[in-house]
Formats: sequence, C-alpha cells, structure tokens
Amino acid sequence: MIEYISFPVSRPCITVNEGYTAQRFRDVACCHNLIKFVDIEFHDRGCSRDKGWKASTWNMNIFWNEWRPRLTVEVADILVHPSYDALLPELRDHETQKLDLRKLITHTPTLSMYDDDFLYITCKVNDEDHKAWVIAVDMKLEAVVAVAPFPAKQDSLMPVYYPCAFSKHLNITPGLDVADPVRKYFKGMDAAKCALEILWTQDWLRELDEWLEFEGSCYTDCILLDCCPVSSLRFNIQSVVEYASCNGRGKAASEAVNVCLRALEDFNFQLRKSPSDPVLSAEALRSKISTTLGALNTVLQIAPHTMMARRRKLPDACHQRKGKQTIEHCERPGDNSDYRHGFPDDDLLVSTSTSRSMPLSTVSFSPINLMEPYAAGSTAQRSGSPNWVLLHWSACISDLQNKTTVKSKTRDGQAIEVSFWLVEPPGVSYFSVHCPGLKEDDFVEEPYVICAEAALVLFCVTFNIPGDLTSTHHFVYRAGPGEPALHLLPDHNAPAYEA
Repeated sequence: MIEYISFPVSRPCITVNEGYTAQRFRDVACCHNLIKFVDIEFHDRGCSRDKGWKASTWNMNIFWNEWRPRLTVEVADILVHPSYDALLPELRDHETQKLDLRKLITHTPTLSMYDDDFLYITCKVNDEDHKAWVIAVDMKLEAVVAVAPFPAKQDSLMPVYYPCAFSKHLNITPGLDVADPVRKYFKGMDAAKCALEILWTQDWLRELDEWLEFEGSCYTDCILLDCCPVSSLRFNIQSVVEYASCNGRGKAASEAVNVCLRALEDFNFQLRKSPSDPVLSAEALRSKISTTLGALNTVLQIAPHTMMARRRKLPDACHQRKGKQTIEHCERPGDNSDYRHGFPDDDLLVSTSTSRSMPLSTVSFSPINLMEPYAAGSTAQRSGSPNWVLLHWSACISDLQNKTTVKSKTRDGQAIEVSFWLVEPPGVSYFSVHCPGLKEDDFVEEPYVICAEAALVLFCVTFNIPGDLTSTHHFVYRAGPGEPALHLLPDHNAPAYEA
C-alpha cells in the first residue's frame, strides 16, 4: 500500500512566485525507520536572494502519525570560527568584526544520511561566481564545523549534487594499488588531525579551568570562549573509531568516543547556560571540564599505536601554535608526503594544523582536479570509501582509473569506462566517463546522474553520431555486493533521432 505523507509546512511561496523547485529550500532524508525533513524559511518570503533565514527540522518515525519538531536555527546565531576568514573574507562584518553567514547567498539544504543534526548548505558569495561552497552546520550546537569549495556555473543556484549511500557498498580491499587516491590522504589526515585536535582541546580546557579558578565570577569575558573547539571535535572524533577498527579495537574505541561525545555535549550545554549565579556556574563548568578531560584522555589511550607513537611530538605542536590564528593548508592529495602505515609524517602534522579549535576545510573533486597525481595508490582500510557522499550530478570526461572503475559497452559496441572519485561530505564527489577513441566533443552533453539508491547509480550518456543524430544510453553502476559492475539497460524504444 502506498501512502502519501504531507510535509509539516506548506509549500514555499518563492517556488510559486519565481518558478524555483522546492529542492532549493527543503530536503527529505531517510535513516532506518526515521524520516527527516528540513525547510529554510527566508525572512522576506517573496525573495530568494534574502540573506536572512532560519532552518527548521522535523522527524517522523514510520510508526508515528505526525511530524515532530527537532531543531530550529537562525542564520544570525550560527557561529563561524575566525579561522574561516582566510577562506571566505567576504563573511567579515566590518562593524562587529565577526564572520556572518548572512553575507552568503544560500540554497539547497541537504540533510545528513545519519540520525544526527548536521545540515549541509550550498552557498555563494555572488551569483556570478564560478566557485560555490558546501557548509556543514551542526544545528544542535549552532556552529559551522566544516566547509568545502567546488566549481559552480555562473548565475546558477540549481542543485548540483545528490546525497547517496552507494559508496558504502563498495568492497575495496586494502593494498598498494587501491586507487581511490583521496582516501589515502584523508584516512591518514583525519586520524592525525583528530589526535592533534584532542590534545589542543585538552590544552584549551586546562587553560579555561585555570581562568575559572582565579576569575570565575566573570568567566563570560574570557577570550578563550571566542574559539571553543567542541563543535569541530564532535564532528571529527568518529575518525578515531574508524582508524581503530582497522586495528581490531573498534568496539573499545566506539565506547570511548560515545562517552566522550556525551561529556562534550554536557560541557557545551553548561557553557551556554545563562549564569544566574556566576560563582556556582563557574564551579559547575569546572566539574564538566574535569569529566571531559578524562573522557578525552580515554579516547587517546584507545587510539591506534601508530597514532600514539607520535603523541609525544603533538603537545609541542600545540604549544608552537598557542595563541596563533592559522588556517589549515591542505596539501594536494596524491603528493609525495610520507604515509608510513597510512599515517602522515610528523612534519605534515604541524604544517597542516589549524587553529586550536580546528575548523575543518576540505576539498572536493572536480573535472579540473582529475589529473595524474590523483591516480596514486592508497592505503585505505576496509571498504576504502565513505559511508555516504554528495555526488555531483554531472560527469567529467577523463581516462583516469581507480578501484571503482568498471567497463562495459554501449548498444553500438562502443567501449565505456566509469570511475567514481569520492570524498567525505561536505566535499563534493564526482564520477568520470571515458570512451576510448572518442573525444569530449563526441558527447552531446556531460553524462549525468538520474538517480542513486542503495548500491545503484543510474546515469545517462548521449553521443553525437554522423548525420546530425544522437544516441542515448542508460547505464546502472552497481557498487556491490561483490566487485563493482556496469550494466547497460535495454532501450529498444529510443533509436537515434535528429538533433
């Protein structure tokens, strides 16, 4: 039986007045038995360029008969760490000297495919820009926790990517030629940055504790509170579980991280409470600091030995950076850095470190990125791919290959190769198509994704053929079970037609 479910809010008037699709302002996602819904409401409901807005989320379990409100966040209340000033200097408000998301054109809210409170939003500084950004917002903590740039068409605010989980079905085994090249980079860097971030957070908490001990009654004036690392660490700490699982310690790491997440959340809640009694509030906060420090130390103890072997050098890196506002310099994936045991060398730990609150800046694959350095090997563990991705709807034409590459033929016998280039959200992932013997001009348009569900991705390829005709072919990429495969769909009712 099919049952239609009404959304908890009415259709945005912008979609009626300006002809936009509702996808620009709302999204639906499913996680097991839970349906999630998000809606962005602009303060000027008749203007899609209004930069004042609020995002609201609702949940509905399949056994419920109603939507239940989850969270609402106003854009003016979303914290943006000062370190992002180097990435997006246009965000700075010259009066308040703070970064303000209201300076961005915002559209396409995308919900995480997990039961969490992360929201991914596409933003531009100006309509005519060729670069857009995906910004990850922790709605519960009202903070930006990660950003990723990707190329975008000028004057285009249309949705360009699909959230999908086909990547988790990829059965990519470890090895020197496991060639999802960016995974080599991010696997090591995620674990390294998280270990460094934990130590920085401990250092920050100890400094705050000292301040509270001597200046407790006026702790709201403490300058340390301008760069609280809790939101970023909460976002990144799961990388310890993933890395530890590769060494058979996943269960212990998962338990330690869960305890740590609860401690971080309790600390953050206490920090945000209005201090009715400053002295008592300071003592309560110091108690939360003590609990959080212990939980963070447990996570470090359960971390893999390759991480802990370098732990002695990490505090030095923390103190070298103490008091400095820096921004992460992401080296190009596929460079010649030393990745012994899948872990970056110590110098790279220092050179790529961010400020002590560790806001995350990552990368996206794009057509111009798909060049030889990305064909390097990888030390990715287990599946070697993210659990879910933001997949760009259009492909690039490239002959590069990796472990996701599969081959097939069109109805006309033309060989075709398809590869996926995957990064964790908020980075944007891409797929590439190569037809030996054909040039880019032989394609009528870029191959594009029609839909993606479970382990399957359905996409379309259209070729120019002599006589001003075109030939369209539909393929299904199957990520698993087993090895990836590419299947041509029968299309008997779609012969070549005049262009």
